[in-house]
Amino acid sequence: CAFIKPIREDQEFNLMVIDKQKKSKDSEEYGSNYFISKYLGCKIVENERDATKNFVKATEKWAKSNLNENADTSEKIIRTVNKLLKEEDTINVKEVSNDIFGENPDIKLNYEGFISEQGVKDKVSIDKEWVDKKFKRIRVKIDKDIDLYIDEESYHDESRFEVKRVGDGSVNIMIKNVYNYMQK
Repeated sequence: CAFIKPIREDQEFNLMVIDKQKKSKDSEEYGSNYFISKYLGCKIVENERDATKNFVKATEKWAKSNLNENADTSEKIIRTVNKLLKEEDTINVKEVSNDIFGENPDIKLNYEGFISEQGVKDKVSIDKEWVDKKFKRIRVKIDKDIDLYIDEESYHDESRFEVKRVGDGSVNIMIKNVYNYMQK
């Protein structure tokens, strides 16, 4: 569906397209964006929500492929990125990389390069509404066989949920002060 707006000099856009993009690995194939790119001759504009989602997905993808057996560093990255998403209006990828990997320039460059390859810009404007919705319930996937769903308040409450570093790259996760236990 396309909406053509009256052309005015001060407008940034004269055409708005509503198109549900299908998520596929071969999104560069000829037919996937024919209507938008070839027929209408326009391109998709990334908004704050898209930029925030892409940054989070790229960071998760990098951590999964590079830190598969290092839960300690993976947890540090997740906590740091989540904290920045909640507190900052914009995220600078180089600053995030420096905060997390400051002592290791090779991993730092690898992370920055990967994030850039995924189409994420150096500075990402954060969509606070999306962040609030995403972190209302946090899903923690542990190894390959355990899934935890925790609300944000419990996740940050050390009297209920705690992650302790063991020192060998693994972590111990403790769920504390449980008064009600049920299987679903």
